[in-house]
Amino acid sequence: MEIAFILIKAGHGKAKLVCKALAKHAPMAEIHEVYGQYDLVAKVVADDRHALNDFIRNTLMITEGIDRSETLLVTEIEEDEEAAGDSRDENAEDEDKEDYEADGELD
Repeated sequence: MEIAFILIKAGHGKAKLVCKALAKHAPMAEIHEVYGQYDLVAKVVADDRHALNDFIRNTLMITEGIDRSETLLVTEIEEDEEAAGDSRDENAEDEDKEDYEADGELD
């Protein structure tokens, strides 16, 4: 599975039109209007890199109203975050044990 966030700069007054046009395509998981340098942020979830490329080339790049876009590919960090979460939980348990031993009760 390939996940990407796409930052989209729409032409003047075209953000809602672009949003509606892209929202009806299968790999589009989410699309939001935002303030700042870009007008829209989209989350795309494709089966593989080929499907993501196909969506970008054959849908995104030909959608009327888009001036430019920037695609940000998600890396595989979810496993690392889970591991970090597990170690934090163990540290918290150790601290609770120390508190209990010091105070005679668990906070």
